[in-house]
Amino acid sequence: MLLAGGGVAGVLALRSNGSPRMLTFRSPTMVVLAKAPTGARVSCRNARMTTTGSVPAPRQPTHGWAANWSGYAPGLELTRRPDGSLVVNCN
Repeated sequence: MLLAGGGVAGVLALRSNGSPRMLTFRSPTMVVLAKAPTGARVSCRNARMTTTGSVPAPRQPTHGWAANWSGYAPGLELTRRPDGSLVVNCN
């Protein structure tokens, strides 16, 4: 599991012995991951709720999720860039 949060910015490369099963970010965070495995689960947490999505395949459009419409759930947006990197916007 990778955990990041609180205004992280920049480009990160994930390194692990295996494929990460869950990438967890704390709201507000915007980060670019140099490599992220397609289908890996991504969660975005705030003090009240968690929103979960999955990493899109290369050349797929932006994916966005909201856990509910209460106004308390964090928004999660995952965008693949042409170079294969992943932009994670958790807010």
